[in-house]
Amino acid sequence: MKLQTKALNILETTSNKLKAGLVSQEPFWYRVVAAHPPTQNLVRKYNLIETPKITDINSSTGLFKTRNKPHYVNATTNFKSSSISFLEDKFRRIFYKQHPWELARPKLMVENDSESTCDWSSIKQTGKKLDGESVVQRARYLYEQAEAKGIVENKNDQLLKAYDQARFEFYRLRIHDEIENRIAREESEMFGAVYGQTPIEYGLGAEQEALESWRSAAIEATKLKRAKQSGPSAAGADKSD
Repeated sequence: MKLQTKALNILETTSNKLKAGLVSQEPFWYRVVAAHPPTQNLVRKYNLIETPKITDINSSTGLFKTRNKPHYVNATTNFKSSSISFLEDKFRRIFYKQHPWELARPKLMVENDSESTCDWSSIKQTGKKLDGESVVQRARYLYEQAEAKGIVENKNDQLLKAYDQARFEFYRLRIHDEIENRIAREESEMFGAVYGQTPIEYGLGAEQEALESWRSAAIEATKLKRAKQSGPSAAGADKSD
């Protein structure tokens, strides 16, 4: 797509339209822009790079080389913003690839700065729920501590080591939380509490109902098909006898 530079010539364009009568009234910004015009053109242009001159004679053809062929940089790469990467992104990418079901857990989409005030010397935080982001921040903390102590020999190995430690701490706390929830549920049922179906039980029940409905329809369709197949053949057999 062609670069649009009309915004830089807006003062000149508006002046021409005022003189021609196409615009009846000066815009509010007209005199301000006229008093303080832009000092430089911020629109990027194509980079023209001359290929280095190696020799005047082509070794394969023996002909003289009279000019260098200019090389134009592709606009798609020339105007492409530089990639921004953070250390946490590496941990997030590998964690949610190995644990896709963690993305299905409900989350509260509330903007706050609680994570910035957390002390990640421990993965368990008082004001934050244990989730994948806890693993990310804990692994980042472990790697930065190892880097500060100067014990990082191989960056990739140290990243994996910090991630594995944070991941196993996450497993340990998640198992502990599930055991606590199970014990609390059993104690509540012992004192008369009644719970509904869990999402897994509800899904299994709906699946069983669909299977039973399909089974009944399949049996009826099979009986009807057998009746159609056996009727004419039986009648033909009686006539032949």
